[in-house]
Amino acid sequence: MGTRGGLATYVRNSLQVESTTGNEYCLAIKLRLPNSQRVNIANVYLPPTSSLAKRGIAEAHATAQLELALEGIQPQLLTILCGDFNARIGTLAPTLDTMHPTRTACDTHVCPRAKWLMYLCNLH
Repeated sequence: MGTRGGLATYVRNSLQVESTTGNEYCLAIKLRLPNSQRVNIANVYLPPTSSLAKRGIAEAHATAQLELALEGIQPQLLTILCGDFNARIGTLAPTLDTMHPTRTACDTHVCPRAKWLMYLCNLH
């Protein structure tokens, strides 16, 4: 039997965890900060396409499972989406509705998963 990793998100004791959801690709946590602000944190690990193929998992299935785990996130709350998407996006950048620094990249390669990742970032 092969070994597989997993996701872990450590939360400081002074923060209140309101809810957790997830699956093997995403762990989403809703936190209440000491100032009573609520925040979503989604920790993601999406294996490389080649690793999914070796396990007999279709790319569409894995990305759909990740999207399913993110569906419960309340969009009106501050959301931090982090982790490893194994997606090279070259010079692409999501359209965000808040001020953020301009993204610069030395890597110009855009992999097949990049378009999906931009779509996902624009949703959340």
